[in-house]
Amino acid sequence: MKLFQLVVSKSETKVSLLSGILHKEFSKLQSHAINYRIKEQVEQDRIHFYCQFWPITEHTIDTFDRIREAVGHSVANFIVEHKERDLLREVLIHEFGLTQEEQIEDIIRYTYFLLNTDEHGEDIETERALTLRKNIASRVVEYFLHENQLFFEGFIRFRLKDQYDAWRTTIEHAIDEYWVEKENKDFFGLIKQFLSSKQPGPPLVHLVHIDDRNLFLYDQQWSSISAQSVELIPTELFVGQLGNQDLILHLLISLAPARITIHTVQPNHHIIYTIKQIFEPSAEVCNHCSYCQRFFSNGQSSFTNKNI
Repeated sequence: MKLFQLVVSKSETKVSLLSGILHKEFSKLQSHAINYRIKEQVEQDRIHFYCQFWPITEHTIDTFDRIREAVGHSVANFIVEHKERDLLREVLIHEFGLTQEEQIEDIIRYTYFLLNTDEHGEDIETERALTLRKNIASRVVEYFLHENQLFFEGFIRFRLKDQYDAWRTTIEHAIDEYWVEKENKDFFGLIKQFLSSKQPGPPLVHLVHIDDRNLFLYDQQWSSISAQSVELIPTELFVGQLGNQDLILHLLISLAPARITIHTVQPNHHIIYTIKQIFEPSAEVCNHCSYCQRFFSNGQSSFTNKNI
């Protein structure tokens, strides 16, 4: 007979989910002629899961490898599916001293966005979860080659230290993102309030976005709009806010058009995001009209300011 112990804090709110995961994973062993029994026992401030296994036929190396793998998959599934969010929350509360529930939830949301998005902005949630499961399961299997008892809290802190540090680092970045986003919301609110007090501007303005340095404005007839032709609002409104796209935003807010059509092949670019946030729902993105075809032929910019 083989016996492993899994130990969790009595304050763990998802103990019943752990029990369900263990039974689901261990039941697969029965197809390999391995029986199991799980006994839960509360001891002081901890809950012990005594997991017993005994082969119906012969005891082989493969038999015990399968048992350890089943335990490893169970621990990994529980951490990824149910424990990770609680860990992020504990770090925010105990290591960063956050107490406001709304703030904590917002930062957890930012953390998951950073964890589940690659450098190209693509969703990698499924791939990340699979990789994390494999990593944790292999650590558990390795651990149980020499031990018979696993304390979840200690195992995560010390045996998964690199992963724990990665979670913490991501949280730090998420906190930075949260404060930047909060400042942006305050800034956008100020701009929207200013726009609501202005007289309606032109019915339509076209913004052509080539890259960070090449952004051009045109009126409804596709005549060029320059800073010299617009009565600009006070520049103090933009100090320290928007970097090298200040001028184009300055022009748009000064014009306060009824509609803005943004021609771009980078709809997720930060300046496009900013314009959409300020002018929603009046700003729309276009990448398929005849002008876009001239600007972005074959996915490459072929634009010069003399084309129009």
